[in-house]
Amino acid sequence: MKQVKRERKQHLNSALYYTVMKDILANGIDVVFDRVNETLLQAREVGVLDPKHAPLIARLNVYRAFEPIEPSRSIILTPQNVDRVLNGQRNVMVLFYDPRCPVCRDFAQVYRDAFEKHPFTVYFASLNAAHFEALRIRFNVTDHPVLKYFAEGEPLENALEIPERTPDGIVEWLRAQLVEQTRRKKEMEMKMAMEGSAAEKVEKEEQEQEQEL
Repeated sequence: MKQVKRERKQHLNSALYYTVMKDILANGIDVVFDRVNETLLQAREVGVLDPKHAPLIARLNVYRAFEPIEPSRSIILTPQNVDRVLNGQRNVMVLFYDPRCPVCRDFAQVYRDAFEKHPFTVYFASLNAAHFEALRIRFNVTDHPVLKYFAEGEPLENALEIPERTPDGIVEWLRAQLVEQTRRKKEMEMKMAMEGSAAEKVEKEEQEQEQEL
């Protein structure tokens, strides 16, 4: 135990992860949302130059690494959770924005209104492209605001840019994509079934020929 304590003092992030995990085990995973909001508020109150600011941001990043991914909540993307969210396992629409941009600030309400109407098979997420420059470059974002759709089962580089700029337009665009994805999935399943049947037929014919010999 003494060695563990020494290691925790030397590696502060490991100690922080330990504390956060204890909190989650004691209070449930939903406590993460409360802790994120609490820590954000504290960080804003102390200011960037305060010595307490950096430890608060470190704590915030750890909590966000555990943040549940749910379609009922808008997801704030960060370097800590982006690979968990955009991994090809779900449909995600991402708003890339710059908080300094007046158009982005106006479009935020459009995003919120679309979220209230969106199909729950699509996750909504947003990313501060000005703050996370590396992620902006990674996803080839050159303007703001930009909406990109990352479809389930597709490589990230195949993301589609959404041209719509109204809540209803965005939701209808998403629904059309879901219909198209379902159609393509059924076509693929039928193709695989037909190829499987053809392969079985060939194998059966080969077995019959061997028996005749």
